[in-house]
Amino acid sequence: MTDPSSAFESLAARMEALQARATGMREELAAATVSAPDESGLVSVTVGSTGDLVGLELDPRAMRSTTDQLSAMILNAYRRAKEQADATLAAHTAGLETSIGDELSGLFGRPGDFSSLDRLDSALARLQDLDAKRPGAQA
Repeated sequence: MTDPSSAFESLAARMEALQARATGMREELAAATVSAPDESGLVSVTVGSTGDLVGLELDPRAMRSTTDQLSAMILNAYRRAKEQADATLAAHTAGLETSIGDELSGLFGRPGDFSSLDRLDSALARLQDLDAKRPGAQA
């Protein structure tokens, strides 16, 4: 039978590893940017991993365009950068749901598998018994 204290330590370590992995990925994606030019190459847009506009570069020749043309160039560059950012985000998170789901299933069991709950209840009961037996414990 597994020692309840070591089972909880193992659970805590696995949960901490999952949290560290999620934090690392969040930080990595928060720092990621993607730049893309429009078709003319006169306008370049930079977006963050979520598609937020974080930069805009205009070649001086772009200023010779009409406002409608300039608007179209900016929107075209934004669409291209956003598509690349979406692809980058998808590549970084591909299989993440499955991976995290597998990790959590390993910790808590698969849907319909209640044996892990029984093990958890048993471990909690044993910890409560041990706590009650320690010196100075309140009755």
